[in-house]
Amino acid sequence: MSHRLLRLRQTLAFVALIVSLPASASANVARNAGFVTSALTNSSTSVLYYADDNTNAVYMLDANHMLRPPIAEITQGINTPDGLAVEPDGTLFVAGFFEGITEYAPGSTSPMRTLVPATGAYGPVAVSADGTLAIGCSMMQDGDIGAILAIYDKGSPIATRTISFQLEGQRFVFITAVAVDSADDVYVSVNRYPRGAKQVLFFAPNATVGTVTGLPLNVGMAFDAAGNLFLGQTKSISVYAPGTTTPFRRIKNGLVSAVAPAVTPNGTIFVANTAQDFNGQITPGDIIEYLPGRSIPSKILAGPNDQDRRATAFNLGL
Repeated sequence: MSHRLLRLRQTLAFVALIVSLPASASANVARNAGFVTSALTNSSTSVLYYADDNTNAVYMLDANHMLRPPIAEITQGINTPDGLAVEPDGTLFVAGFFEGITEYAPGSTSPMRTLVPATGAYGPVAVSADGTLAIGCSMMQDGDIGAILAIYDKGSPIATRTISFQLEGQRFVFITAVAVDSADDVYVSVNRYPRGAKQVLFFAPNATVGTVTGLPLNVGMAFDAAGNLFLGQTKSISVYAPGTTTPFRRIKNGLVSAVAPAVTPNGTIFVANTAQDFNGQITPGDIIEYLPGRSIPSKILAGPNDQDRRATAFNLGL
């Protein structure tokens, strides 16, 4: 690992989560045959993917019974995973911090291709139901860190939009989160350090100039079926009605080092806390479930001390 990339790794820490919905549970079993076992055959089957930064693997769980051991794992092509996204058909995207975005065909545990839209470190990744893919990339610029947002519109094999974020006199600028809504609008959270603008920008389809939304800097964003925006910060999740900048709901219970929330169409929330080191004492990461409308965890999947849950994605069959 080069000194420049190691410096990026030490400076940036970000993850992404997203929920996707297949057309039917039966199709989900067929397309994800490599992931789904005979125990996952009812109409409410869901598959939970999570990436472990320490073991360099992506694991699959039955999201309806997420406290059970993993049902499968992916190790081929996995290196420092820092973001996950999954399409409705089960196509999985894994952001390797130094490796680009590795794509896996539905049901496969072997890489299909790797997207490298820029040279640098990759973190946030999001994909819409129709295949619009957004990737956040951070890179060195003459000793400083800049950022690029690469957008692959509606399944394009190459980036159709590449948007640069300038330092504007600051030391660092990096993308902390991306999300794509049902209309293929792309939202990107941008942090400039130490004193620059920290903002969420909105890019309509085909746009290369963003609009400032007034939403706060965050570590992850997700939308539910009604278009409500779930915005994750380190110790809270705030929920915004479409087009608003004041949250109507906030969740704090159980969140100590949270990453981006994942939201199902019915409003169930999943969120991971990353592992923490307090004076040499390791607190393992965990994954928390909140039932619709609830602000108290319904389930908590705690990890062993050697695991750091860096990213989570869900493929749901209803």
